[in-house]
Amino acid sequence: MELPILFFLVAGMLVYSLSPLFGPRKSRSDEPGAELRRRIADLDAEKANTLRAIKDVEFERATGKLSDEDHEELHSLYTRKAAEILADLETLRNEADRADDIR
Repeated sequence: MELPILFFLVAGMLVYSLSPLFGPRKSRSDEPGAELRRRIADLDAEKANTLRAIKDVEFERATGKLSDEDHEELHSLYTRKAAEILADLETLRNEADRADDIR
């Protein structure tokens, strides 16, 4: 009884592990604009992290864990970083729109 179960488990693992070799060859990175989309996604994630950091700085100041000087320094640092990210995102999204118009 255990031998057929073991056989099916091994066969299933073998099929699962070899399936990428016999699947479609084209990957998402081969698609036109894939690198641009990846860069936009990375910047979106960085933007979310930076905005979260600004909220954290505000919370730390409100709870008294940050001095006014430290708050001002960190807040201006993260605000500048967020502005740079937003500018980069706008540029990349405009590039993506132009690339879509060309296709």
